[in-house]
Amino acid sequence: MWVMVQVAERMAEAGNPNAYCLRRFTAQLAQLIGNWKQLYQRATQLYHQGQYSQAVIVAEQALALARQLWEDEHLNTVASLNNLALLYHLQGCLAAAESLYKAAFVMIKRLFPTDHPDVAQSLNNLAGLYQSQGCLAVAEPLCEEALAMNKRLFPTDHPNVAQSLNNLAALYRLQGRLSAAKPLLEEVLAMNKRLFPQDHPRIATSLNNLAGLYHL
Repeated sequence: MWVMVQVAERMAEAGNPNAYCLRRFTAQLAQLIGNWKQLYQRATQLYHQGQYSQAVIVAEQALALARQLWEDEHLNTVASLNNLALLYHLQGCLAAAESLYKAAFVMIKRLFPTDHPDVAQSLNNLAGLYQSQGCLAVAEPLCEEALAMNKRLFPTDHPNVAQSLNNLAALYRLQGRLSAAKPLLEEVLAMNKRLFPQDHPRIATSLNNLAGLYHL
């Protein structure tokens, strides 16, 4: 966008008659991008307020505009896909959510063919959906792949690694594999204590998760 503005200014300085058209196009494009940001932020706000039905309407508008602006080759389109998929997921529209999560995953893999945090997150999104559908065997390799990728990306302690460990432990717990879940939750607790030496909600959550496992 900034490059287009600079080009338009240089064209105007050179007396190029097309400068006006480029300036007008740049202004219109900036307005559309601003509209997308407002829609995306509004959908997120409604989500945090628990107004999922309203959020879906706004998120659908944001996705349509993202596809108009960037088609299927931009992180903003991925963000809109994931945002709407999450809302469908929360409302129990799992088939619709799955389609969007898959589209987001395919797109993010094109944008980042190698390891990337957004790819790992997309894997986690799909795994969470399959877990909600009761397809635990399908979710498991996705969780494992996300964990392996995050460990490659962050060889030392990192919140993304802790979250992936926790996701896999939760899946094992649903499968009844408590002995497999236990060391993962213990690792998460130890990592969170290293990451957050003082009192922190992540540590409290880790303690609760581990206590819940011991209670079974």
